[in-house]
Parts: sequence; C-alpha cells; structure tokens
Amino acid sequence: MRVQERLKRYIENEIAAGNLHPGDRLPSLRSLSELLGGSYVTMRSAMEKLRKEHVVVVNNTGSYLSGTNKIRIRLNIIGSDLSVEAMRRLLNKHLANTELYLDLDIHENGEIQTLEHLKKIQSSYSAVLTIDSPIHSSDDHLPAASLKEFPDYEQHLSGLKIPEGRNFEFALPFINETMAMGINTNLMEKIGFDHRKITSDFDWWEEYVEKCRCHNLPPSILHWDRKHLFLITIFFNLLLSLSSYSPEKYFGKEPLFRTPGGRRFLKILSDIRFVESSLPASTGFFRNETPFLFQIGSWITIQNNNSAYPGIAIDSLKVIPYRKKKGRNICLQSCSILEVWFRETLVREERKRVWNLMKIMTSRDFQLDYCRETGRISSLRDIYPTEYYWNRNGRWNAFFPDPEDQILYQQQLFNRNISGIISTLLEMYVFDHADTEAILTQLDLKKSFPKINK
Repeated sequence: MRVQERLKRYIENEIAAGNLHPGDRLPSLRSLSELLGGSYVTMRSAMEKLRKEHVVVVNNTGSYLSGTNKIRIRLNIIGSDLSVEAMRRLLNKHLANTELYLDLDIHENGEIQTLEHLKKIQSSYSAVLTIDSPIHSSDDHLPAASLKEFPDYEQHLSGLKIPEGRNFEFALPFINETMAMGINTNLMEKIGFDHRKITSDFDWWEEYVEKCRCHNLPPSILHWDRKHLFLITIFFNLLLSLSSYSPEKYFGKEPLFRTPGGRRFLKILSDIRFVESSLPASTGFFRNETPFLFQIGSWITIQNNNSAYPGIAIDSLKVIPYRKKKGRNICLQSCSILEVWFRETLVREERKRVWNLMKIMTSRDFQLDYCRETGRISSLRDIYPTEYYWNRNGRWNAFFPDPEDQILYQQQLFNRNISGIISTLLEMYVFDHADTEAILTQLDLKKSFPKINK
C-alpha cells in the first residue's frame, strides 16, 4: 500500500474512532513517517496530494483535517407537510454535534418561478436539496446528481422502500403516503346509511347517493383549482378499484376507460359536487358538509381538530382502506423523494458532508420525528405501524398495507405527462360537460403515451 493510501486510511480510521474532528491538527510529518512508514519526503508529498483533494489544510503551523468551511445549502421542502420553521427546528435537533458545518437555507417548493431565479440559485448555493413528489415535480429543479459516487450508497438505499421499476441513482425515497376513504360517521347515520357497507368495489355507491339526495347532502365535495392540480391523482384508487390493474390495460392497447369499469368511473365522478376554486381543502368534508371523501392521507391524524390547522374539524372521522375483498389486495402509495444538485466546484469532502445530511434525513430517528410532526409514513423498511406516534394505539392501521398486499406506486401508473393529459380530459368531462364516449375514447388513446421514467 502506497504512503498516500496509508495516510488516508489512517485519517479515516481516526475519524471513525472519534479521535479526529474537522479542524483538528494532525501529527507532524516526522511522527506520521515513523507511525505509517516511509520517508519524510514521501510523507510530505502524500500530505500535499491530500491537500489538493481538500482532505487536509496545510499552513505554516502544520496540517489540519479540513471540513470546517461552511457549505451553503438550499433545502426545498413540501410546505404542506411542515413549515420552514418546524423543519429548521427538526434539522437543528438532528444536526447538533455532527460537525458537518452546513449553512442551511430552507424554502418551500414552488417558490422558483422563472429561469432567472433558477440561475440565481445556482450562483448562490453550493448544493440544493429538494424534497418533492416526482408526479408533481416540474422544470424548476436543478439536475440531480448521481449518488453512486458514495461508497455506502447501495447499503443505505437497501434500508429504504423502493418503488418497483424506478431508478434511484439520483434520489433517495423520503416519505410514503397511503390514501384511504374518509368517512363522517355522524353524517352517515343522519342519512340512514350503514358505513360498514363501504368497500373498495363501490357496489354500495348508488344506494349511498340516493340516501344523500333524500337528505339534500352532496355525496362528496371537491374544491378544485384547474391551474395547478392533477385531477387523476385524487381518483387513482377509485380507478384501480373499478378497473383492476394489469400492465396491458394501464399501459398497453387493452381498453382501460372504454370498459364497464371506466364508464362507471366517469358516472361516479358525475355524482360529485365539484367546486372550481382555489379555496383550501378545509371545506366540504373537512367542515362536516358531506359524509364521504374519496381520498384522505395519514396527515389527517395530526391535523384534524388541531388549532394549528383551522378549518379541519371532522366530528366523527373514520378511515376505510382501499382493499379488494378477494385475492391479493392492491395498495396504492405515493413516494416523495430527496434529491441533490451539486455545484461543479464542490470537492469530494464537501459533497460527502452533504451526503451525510441526506443520510441523516433518511435515518430512523429523523424519519420518526418527521412523521410525528406531519402524520406521514416513513420510507424506511423497518418501522412498524404502531411505532408511529399518531398510530401508537393502532387506530389508524387502515393507512398501512397488509403484509400480503401488492404495493403499487402512483409513479408506476402514469408519469407526469400522462397524468396531466388524463386530468385535462377528466376536467373537460366534469367542468365542460364534454361528450362521454368522446372522452372515453381520448382517455384510452392517451393513457398509453410512452412512459418515460426519470
């Protein structure tokens, strides 16, 4: 082993043992020569090479372990999950005593509106971390860096839940979400409908709609902003319930929408009261104005009747999972990712510090704290349902897949382009009253648009 390699191995071992920290002075070159072997001249040459790699800092007083220079990082977060202030508190807690020397600037996703803003960010930060959903992510992201340069990347990734068929060279799974049906049991009792009849096959729907009409209640209310949201994402579970999953049906030539299930899908959409507005979600179901919501996430466990979330106050909430009665059940999840952009001038030692931050954010302790604050579900494999603070009594087990369930991810169904196209067609049907058969035909034509994974 060459002297440079022995010196680097010595530094790495001392760091791992806790004997060497960023900014600490290394033994003299003569001491290192005696300890590791090799001449003084060879050791000086090896130290100079490590200086060029930014592993050490060398000056007139000696050699020091680098890593005390602060790296300016922008972190883009999902604001609907956690506020900037709350994320800062969480990171401060988990970064204490880590000696990563990071200058974190936290922002909500969606703030980047122009190319000029993006260029300004490139010039202002050494790295940009982004938490986002691939379905909703847009062109406001800087190109993600490959994570394969880090030796422990594969090992760290193996502890995370990975959506089948997705390339995770450029991102880590961060947070998962399972959606369930939301039930207001008080209103169900008021209209005289037994909520125990509610199953994923929706055979109960027509009877339920009739009960609602007799009591002048809408079967479901959805406020919708056509400018910013994809309608299909709210109804993926309904579509899967009415038209069971197969690759040929969802991506190939086999009809998905021009089928009894597809026609029933549009019929159910026509029974919903859509309100085209930019009003927040804290209306309709969340104000006890309708007994049923097609899709509700585990965040409701934290937000319902919480003074920090005014307007979300469901009197008698129950959630029912989307599960088939027979055969292997399908559980649909969405996956938010954590990705990073590095400025080209960022050296290996600095990139490794940012990578360590990513590992902390996808560690067990951080994930449990994040889920405690947000009501979300971790991307880690080894966390049990009752370990989540909001589900410690097992009340919300409906949000967790059964062990024998087949798990599908939204990203496996339709990519962002197809989701946008299908949502536009559904909005034409819902809001513009387009012809049913014409819409069904167009939906089947567009759903097999070439699927391109990132």
